Amino acid sequence: CIGHQAGDSINTGGSNAAIGINALGTAQDVDYCVAIGEDAARVMNEDDCDGSISIGHNASYNHVANSGSSGAGAVLAIGFQAGYYLGAATQTGNTMIGYKAMAGGKTDAAASNTAGFNTAIGFYSGGGASDGTGGTDVLTAGNGVYIGYKAGSELTTGNSNVLIGKAAGLKLTTGQSNVAIGYEALDAATNEDQNIAIGYQT
Repeated sequence: CIGHQAGDSINTGGSNAAIGINALGTAQDVDYCVAIGEDAARVMNEDDCDGSISIGHNASYNHVANSGSSGAGAVLAIGFQAGYYLGAATQTGNTMIGYKAMAGGKTDAAASNTAGFNTAIGFYSGGGASDGTGGTDVLTAGNGVYIGYKAGSELTTGNSNVLIGKAAGLKLTTGQSNVAIGYEALDAATNEDQNIAIGYQT
């Protein structure tokens, strides 16, 4: 561990790499984790998080999975504040790559942001806020795929969406089971369900 208070609280955990101020700062019982960047995985704890990778300032900062099974709560967060506000004990299985990818959610109650089993790749993708800074709405959307700049960036509770392309599904919040592929595909929909939109601005 390299950096002020990086991995300072680790006691029973082992084989971790923490680089940066407070990286894995309060972790105690985690194994095989990588945290690089100031406050990366800062409050991560419990062996449920074993094998998690957090790279970037505040990447998966609030992640505290505690589902009762070693490694079941592992996440991959790469990018500035990727997955920042996701902090529910049941939140797991997310792959978040990009500047503020899935960085939204309820800012004053990280434990309410239960989004899980998502793949978000791209700036502000799969967010919970259009600028990826969080807000007053929880982020519980699950089982989704968001690829592209601001793809699904305003999602809150909408599950099982596949949004691929710049601004695909941009305004979706509670809408579920939609497929949008293409530049700004389905970008005006908010709470609609079970739509298929393929092509430029469809």
